[in-house]
Amino acid sequence: MITLILLLVLGLIAWLNLHPHWRPEILDARFKTDFASGTGPEVRLRIEGSREAPEQYRGIADIAAGASGTGVTPGNRVEVITDGARKYNLLMHDLAAARETIHMEYFLFGFDKGSRDVVNMLVKKAAEGVKVRFISDNLMNFPTYYRYRHVLKKGGVEVLRFTKPWELLHRFNFRNHRKIVVIDSRVAYTGGMNISDCYFLRWRDTHLRIEGGAVAQLQYLFLNSWHTSGGRLPKDWNTFFPLPDEGLVAAPDSCRVQIVADEPGLSPHPIEECYMKTLELSKEYFFLQSPYFVPTKRLLERIKEAARSGLDVRVMVPAKPEKITAFMKPLHKSYYRECLLAGIRLFEKRGEFMHSKTFVADDTISCIGSSNFDCRSLLMAYEANALMYDRQTALLNRQIFLVDQQDCTEVTLGQLESVPWWDRLWQRVLRLFASML
Repeated sequence: MITLILLLVLGLIAWLNLHPHWRPEILDARFKTDFASGTGPEVRLRIEGSREAPEQYRGIADIAAGASGTGVTPGNRVEVITDGARKYNLLMHDLAAARETIHMEYFLFGFDKGSRDVVNMLVKKAAEGVKVRFISDNLMNFPTYYRYRHVLKKGGVEVLRFTKPWELLHRFNFRNHRKIVVIDSRVAYTGGMNISDCYFLRWRDTHLRIEGGAVAQLQYLFLNSWHTSGGRLPKDWNTFFPLPDEGLVAAPDSCRVQIVADEPGLSPHPIEECYMKTLELSKEYFFLQSPYFVPTKRLLERIKEAARSGLDVRVMVPAKPEKITAFMKPLHKSYYRECLLAGIRLFEKRGEFMHSKTFVADDTISCIGSSNFDCRSLLMAYEANALMYDRQTALLNRQIFLVDQQDCTEVTLGQLESVPWWDRLWQRVLRLFASML
């Protein structure tokens, strides 16, 4: 509003680009109409609805199903990946084994050895007759997109930019922050890791490899992005949605998973609502990891209220900021005092940058995804989180948090007293722009 008042015409243009509710719905609506006309995929995506969720959390599952159109899928085999090298090795192995399709959608795609290895593998599989489709966020990958585009297209890979140059006026502020790979409609990856050696070799991040019913939900998200980015798809939707493996569904160690998708045009925002409802329903603890802690006003009040009511609320952020977003650290700290006074425990993870976006509560429910705990991710980005209603997976995620906590420095009110006045002033200035950063 300050920009709009002071700059008038330029301010109006900026507002049209930055306003979180300014977004055309024609393309997305057309895709959803086309998709709903085929009964096979729609039934497989919505099968079981929220009935597969534990009774305590059916409210959360209903919120996600209503907004994302995806129910709780039983019979999933998930691997929680906390090591970038492990993700690289698994992904390269699964890509090499692809026989029919490879669908890849990434917020950030680097120009380093690991990234080039992935590009070369995509070209190799396309030469073998595998149908390879690749989407990247245009603005975040502006330099690398044009370096890879010719190589990929020449090698037979279909390549699209999520945001076209002529769409920048109305989609400039809405980043495609998802990280999705779907291979042969049978194996999928999602979580926090992009394609770059930062993630493969250095940063602390969390990702998922999934086999089972949830793969169809990630497939649906990819096809939606592909369609709205101008890509063509075959008329027979069923080829992308094979029937689930009945043996996997019946496996005793299978995990119930629900993919929660968010995008700028949704109201209410399902990922924000899932955080709100989980904090409301949790009785013992709620542990959160996020590289950025800039909650919406609603979430800030809910998480403080949960801590005041006696819930063990712990929030972990990186002590060392990412170079390109170094300004985010003082913005995090602008929330520290009120959170500590409410009883929230805050931890700063030492060492390399921590990029994990996870939560776990009451040894029952956990989440790994692409969404940061900040206004931009929660209100203005295309995101995908995996909710897991499974005790074994929740216990694993709880243990991962506690191990990371050993490598953290806990923030105290006493530490905040020694912060110079100019740093506190800078924190307050940044807080004015929290909803945009």
